[in-house]
Amino acid sequence: MAGSVQIGFSRLSTPTKGTVFILTDKSLKLTDAAVKVAEDFEATFKKAADVAKFEGGVLKTLNILAPAGSGADRIVIVGLGDPEKMNANDWLRLGGTIGGSLGSATQATIVLERCDGVAVEAAQAAAVAQGISLRSYVFNKYKTKSNGKKRKACKVSISMARNTTAARAWTAESQVADSVAFARDLVNEPAN
Repeated sequence: MAGSVQIGFSRLSTPTKGTVFILTDKSLKLTDAAVKVAEDFEATFKKAADVAKFEGGVLKTLNILAPAGSGADRIVIVGLGDPEKMNANDWLRLGGTIGGSLGSATQATIVLERCDGVAVEAAQAAAVAQGISLRSYVFNKYKTKSNGKKRKACKVSISMARNTTAARAWTAESQVADSVAFARDLVNEPAN
C-alpha cells in the first residue's frame, strides 16, 4: 500500500537524529553538511570505508551504526560513482537504493548534495523521491497482524539547496508514484 513513507523537502542543513543518508563519489569526498553530522565524522568515515573496502561505487552503501558524537541512529553513505555520468534513471535508482536501506527507520534525512559542488537539480531530486516512494511500497492488507502493532510510516526529509523548486517538481512526480501504487494494489487484490 502506498503511504509507507512520507516525503518532504527541507533547506540544506546538518541532520541530527534518525537515519541520515549522505552521498559521496569515487573520490570518497564528503560535503560540508556531511562532515558536520557527527564529531570527527570524516575520520570515522575514512576508517569505516577502509575496513569495508567501500570505494564509492555506483549505488553502493556503507552503514555506520550509532556513530559517536552524533544524535543519528545510523548514517548511510551512498556512492554515486562518477556523478557527471548519472542520467535521470540513475537518480531514480538512487532513490530506490535509499528506499531499500530505510529498514525500520521512522525518520530519515537525505543530504542531497553532490561532493563535486554541482547543485542537484529539482528534477533529479524529484526522481530520488519517486524512487524512494516506489521502493517503499508494501501490500499488507491480507497479512495477519502481529500484536496489533501497526508499523509507523517513515518520515523522509530531503535536505537540499533548491528545496522549493524540488518540492514543486515532486508534486507532479508524486502523482505518478501514487498511480503506480494504485495499480500495484489492484494487481495484489484477489480476482474474484
